[in-house]
Amino acid sequence: MATLALGADGINIGSRFMCTAESAIHQNVKEAIVAGSELDTELIFGPLRSTARMASNAVSREVVEILNRAGSSRTSRIWWPSHVGSRFMR
Repeated sequence: MATLALGADGINIGSRFMCTAESAIHQNVKEAIVAGSELDTELIFGPLRSTARMASNAVSREVVEILNRAGSSRTSRIWWPSHVGSRFMR
């Protein structure tokens, strides 16, 4: 993986594991993930320094909008405890 070759300590590839035969996720969901591209996703939590990629839907687009409005201001801290935990709240 290119990210490891470039010096990353690790990567998050959860959606790849979701699509395995061993996964209990419905086959239709697996097929939708495989058929999708990065254009079918949203990058969320960027202002919180914990960027994640999620399927684009009404909820993920709303999260992006809220965080883009709040930026790195104190208002955005409402997302910290539920998403990344206290170790990032320095």
